Amino acid sequence: MERALTNRAARRTSLAAILAAGLVLCFLLLRFPPGEYSFYPPCPLYTWTGFLCPGCGGTRAIAALLHGHWAEAWHLNPLVVSAIPAGLAYAIWKPKIPTSLWIALSMGVCLFGMLRNV
Repeated sequence: MERALTNRAARRTSLAAILAAGLVLCFLLLRFPPGEYSFYPPCPLYTWTGFLCPGCGGTRAIAALLHGHWAEAWHLNPLVVSAIPAGLAYAIWKPKIPTSLWIALSMGVCLFGMLRNV
């Protein structure tokens, strides 16, 4: 019984930490939009090779979402926009995901990264 309470408390603490970090990041993106401030780090892959990685444009896409610009966010990075609801659901419910699904998701991310550079 005590172990179940400890696990529940740990899950609540980790969820609270994730929410707090998310709120801080949202505040920063709202207050300091990536298009206007240059302190956001550039993508090393794009800097070194000129190729867009699967996450390129993700920060700007999240900032666009926070400002209510859905189409702009989708144009900047549809993978990040699609992953936000899935990531939130995973953080809340922590379902058991089979290895085959993780492999398929990883392959999909790699495919997205390749196709966006064609």
